[in-house]
Amino acid sequence: MTPEATTPLSGFEPAFRTCAGELGVWSAARLFVNAAWAAGGETAVEALHDDLGLRYPVVDDVARRVLTVRAPLGPPRVDGVLARCEGLRALVVVGVEAALLGPVVDSLPPQVDVVALFDSTFPVDATRVQASWAPRVRLADLASFQRAAGSRSALVTPVYGADVFRAVVAPIWVRAHGPEVRLQFRRLIGVNLVGPRMAAYPRWLIDTPADDFTDLVETV
Repeated sequence: MTPEATTPLSGFEPAFRTCAGELGVWSAARLFVNAAWAAGGETAVEALHDDLGLRYPVVDDVARRVLTVRAPLGPPRVDGVLARCEGLRALVVVGVEAALLGPVVDSLPPQVDVVALFDSTFPVDATRVQASWAPRVRLADLASFQRAAGSRSALVTPVYGADVFRAVVAPIWVRAHGPEVRLQFRRLIGVNLVGPRMAAYPRWLIDTPADDFTDLVETV
């Protein structure tokens, strides 16, 4: 498709917010940017970036990566996550990214109990997401997720860029993490979907100390 034939992409924010709530902001950004690339290449990705990139730094980061490599963004590598899940009885996912949770769940032994807490920054239809993930994943909230704690349990959360001192996370992580939680789970795993910290200010997200985590796993 030539640039002249490409329809400018705009007005996608409501749809993006819905996808970000139910798929995760990185998964939604990857979905939208890859679709733009398929529809119109560089011109379409730049148009989508103009529409969403300034307000959503994860879209900005994904669009920049796609424009740099001139190819769709692939799924995250999950082998490092799975290695750290060996021997677990339960895995609690704090802040869902469908592009991460899906392949992890598909690869875990069926006896591992998988519990998920959705971040509420963007709208979430709990009935719809429960139907999407059931029966393999159970939904929980901040009042109930610690029932899955134990010496063979772990917390895992997406990370949106990190350095040796700080990591960028969804707000739900800060609400779930605390000194008592650290003692109740074998591992606290951060899964870095972005790599180095994003160039843009991490709006909608929160900085936290990198040493929140026993393990910080790279996927790019």
